[in-house]
Amino acid sequence: MYERLAPLFIQDVIDAIRFQGLGTAGAIAPLAWHGLGVQTYNPTLTQEVRSYKDRRAKEYFGVSWDELGPEAQKAIQDYYPDIAVQEAQAKIDREDYSFIGKILEEADQTGRKVMNQLEPNIQQELNKYVVDVGNIGRKAGADWYLNDSRYKAYQKDVTQLFNKYMPKLINSAEYNQLGPQERRAILQEAIDEIKKYARMKLITEATYGDLKNREQIKQGK
Repeated sequence: MYERLAPLFIQDVIDAIRFQGLGTAGAIAPLAWHGLGVQTYNPTLTQEVRSYKDRRAKEYFGVSWDELGPEAQKAIQDYYPDIAVQEAQAKIDREDYSFIGKILEEADQTGRKVMNQLEPNIQQELNKYVVDVGNIGRKAGADWYLNDSRYKAYQKDVTQLFNKYMPKLINSAEYNQLGPQERRAILQEAIDEIKKYARMKLITEATYGDLKNREQIKQGK
């Protein structure tokens, strides 16, 4: 079910979360969004800081950082104040990666929720040709996100549009004359166009009061 239904970019992100942690998922998400395959990943800042501390610890004491006592660790930190700076930056990055992971997961779950709210005949047709609604996210700009109320309204709009237009497609004579591959392609194109239309409608209708910035979303405000 995972291989069949999860959008490809979500698969990339989820695989990264499984095998290398949320930090990596946040790093590769922008690439996956643009359809780029992801096979190798750069180390996170947390990993780089850990490696740096290990190098310094082995250089002066011949053991890894975690094998040092607190006094030896403090001595190295005092001699290399950039460690504290790097650790602070790594903490910020971890929080951002975690946030990105949650936003991606929410978008995937919302897409599945919309899928489950479609009319049974639409669900049956999409499942028959292994086509999925895909993600429905709350991100509205570079650092702006829909608030909970507007996000729910957006989900409702998307669901209504699918339930309005998809039956016209799957019941049309032209559609039913197509072969399986052509039907699958048409279904995917219809999904993309409906989501695009819903997005344009959202942009046209949304006001500043419908939006929150990243910090507000993080803090649940």
